[in-house]
Amino acid sequence: MGIFKTRPVVVDCSMAGFADLDLDVSELIEAMRLYEQATKKDAAEIVNRAARNAVFDKTYGAFAHAPKSTVGKMGKYEPKQRRRYSEANTLFHALATEGNRFGKAKRGQGNRDVAAKTWRARRRAFGYSRAVWAAIAKDFGARLRGKFDVDTHKTRKATPLNPVALFDTGPFSDSRSDSENAKYRGEQTRALQRGINGAAKDMAEYAASKLQERADRFSG
Repeated sequence: MGIFKTRPVVVDCSMAGFADLDLDVSELIEAMRLYEQATKKDAAEIVNRAARNAVFDKTYGAFAHAPKSTVGKMGKYEPKQRRRYSEANTLFHALATEGNRFGKAKRGQGNRDVAAKTWRARRRAFGYSRAVWAAIAKDFGARLRGKFDVDTHKTRKATPLNPVALFDTGPFSDSRSDSENAKYRGEQTRALQRGINGAAKDMAEYAASKLQERADRFSG
C-alpha cells in the first residue's frame, strides 16, 4: 500500500566511529502500512510520527531506556595527587596510561593531569545519552520539559520526497576505551530497538482499531 509497499529505509541511525546500528524495522514498516490505510495521512507525517514515538514515548521510547548515570557516582573516581608511589592508582589514572585525546601517561607514573582532564570530561558527559535522545525528540516535534544543551546530534525529518528519518547521535567519547564504547553502542542499540518495537505495536493497534471502526460502520 502506498509508499511503504517497497519497504523503504525508515530509520537511518548511524553513530560516528561505527557502522550503522543493526536495527530491525520490519514490524514498524508493516505497522506504518496499516496506519496509512487507516488514516490516509501523508507518508512523511507517518514516518516522523513513528520516529518521534520510537525516541520519546514515555513508556517504550529510547529516551526512557537510554543508559544514564549521575554526577554523584563519579566522586570516588576523582584522580588525587599521590603522596607515595605505593598508593593505588584510580580508574582514571589507568585510563590516562592507556592514552586518549588529553595525552598519554607513561606506565607506572599515573599522570594526574591527563587523568584529571579525562575525569572532568567524563563527569560533564553524564546524562549525555538521555540529553541526546531528548534533543532528537525535540527535532521531531516532541514536547519536552526542561532545557537540554546538546549540539553533537543531527536529525533529518522525513519529507514527501525523502521518507527517511535520520538519527545521528554524534561521536562516542574518546575518553572511553574501545570495549566501553562497544558496550555503550550496544546499550544505545537496545534502547532504540525497544523504542522501534514499541512504536510499531502502538501504531499497529491504533490502525487496527480505526480499520475495525470503519468496517463496523459499513457493515451496520
